[in-house]
Amino acid sequence: MSLKQITLKEVSEHNSMKSLWFVIGNKVYDVTKFVDEHPGGCEVLLEQAGKDATEAFEDVGHSTDARAMKEEYIVGEIVEEERKLYSYDKKPQQKWNTDKDKDNKVRNFDAYSKPLEDFRIKTASGGLVTVIAAIVIIGLSISETVSYLQLEIVEQLFVDSTTSDERVPINFDIRFHRLPCTLVTIDVMDVSSDNQVDIEHDIFKVRLDKDGRNITEVPLKLVVNQNATTASTGEVTTPKCGSCYGALPDGSCCNTCDEVKEAYQLKGWQVNLESVEQCKNDEWLRLLRDHKEEGCRVYGRVNVSKVAGNFHIAPGDPFRTLRAHVHDLHSLDASSFDCAHSIDHLSFGTHWPDKDYPLDGSSHDEKKGGVMYQYYVKVVPTSYHSIDSHTTHSHQFSVTTHRKVVGGGVSGLPGLFVQYEFSPLMVLYEERQAPLSAFLVNLCAIIGGVFTVASLIDSFIYSGHRVIAQKMNLNKLG
Repeated sequence: MSLKQITLKEVSEHNSMKSLWFVIGNKVYDVTKFVDEHPGGCEVLLEQAGKDATEAFEDVGHSTDARAMKEEYIVGEIVEEERKLYSYDKKPQQKWNTDKDKDNKVRNFDAYSKPLEDFRIKTASGGLVTVIAAIVIIGLSISETVSYLQLEIVEQLFVDSTTSDERVPINFDIRFHRLPCTLVTIDVMDVSSDNQVDIEHDIFKVRLDKDGRNITEVPLKLVVNQNATTASTGEVTTPKCGSCYGALPDGSCCNTCDEVKEAYQLKGWQVNLESVEQCKNDEWLRLLRDHKEEGCRVYGRVNVSKVAGNFHIAPGDPFRTLRAHVHDLHSLDASSFDCAHSIDHLSFGTHWPDKDYPLDGSSHDEKKGGVMYQYYVKVVPTSYHSIDSHTTHSHQFSVTTHRKVVGGGVSGLPGLFVQYEFSPLMVLYEERQAPLSAFLVNLCAIIGGVFTVASLIDSFIYSGHRVIAQKMNLNKLG
């Protein structure tokens, strides 16, 4: 099929954005529709508009695909008498092998079409977006890798199926700042206020000075549910009929400290032993005087039944009445006993590495005596199953604190009281390693997602730049 014969003058008339022709190898091309798509921008095409662009085209060194693609824009050829002979050697152009493409059916399934090399443009903005995208991909990939290498802790909740016969160790280390060791007793009771029997324990006490330093290096064994002292009234210091200090009718005699105490108890009065002649050698007064400003460190372990109960550390000689568990303070006022303390450690069950316990390091000091410190503890049985199939059984707990000043009509006993209750539910913590497939999927999602977003950003920047450039060129031509 013969091409339309066109003169160079006719070509020169098509030199604007509205109609843009040029000549390559004596062939005339109308690239008006290609102006917006040209990777070099419209400026390059406008420079050659209406001219012979053969040398400029060959100098660029276009690929075979680009040479074939321009054939769809051909509109004719230069008339024979105006055709030009070029002095350089042209490289033979390859034909576009359409028959081969038709025969190659596999290409029809290619979802990743490749643009021609000549139509790929590299811009500064694109390079900046690529660098930023690469940094983001590297950062997120490192974060995902670190997350994959770390073990995942999965928490599950079960009904506790263990029996109440199971023994749970209570571990503690408590320092009393101003309560002498000679007055300290420890008791463990169940929910009915009955002393627990056959308790395995390993508890010690160490005397401390007022600055918290050890007075003795050798700790003393402390027995649970047993009196710390044996009170004595001392010798009778009044051979005659001793005074009852108004507690009994005139003529009544109170010759011993115990008789004075009994008389005051009948009246419901509080006796001041320091002012009673018969009690000047009372054992408890002597202990308070001899160990004034001393403290006591009580530490160790006690195994209790897995039922609600309490343990307490308090002064006085404990005993059981028909109604309750009480401590005999030997008629001393509750304010004489300052139970301010620091809890260095308190835990239930086997020690759990790296576990923080809520009362560890806490200190409680009201700066006065006669204070009852109460801790209400909810204990939750807990198991930890590690990645190497090792299981640790322990307990974690929450705590609520309360304190009150006893005496003066307020019932209670100065000391430290821990009331605990076991939850019927058990918590299982299990270490798990994330599967490799999930890690690879997340990694691919990071790379693909960042590249997609970066591509959209680059396309937006490039399109905006081209629109602005075209408007500026139109303004210049106008």
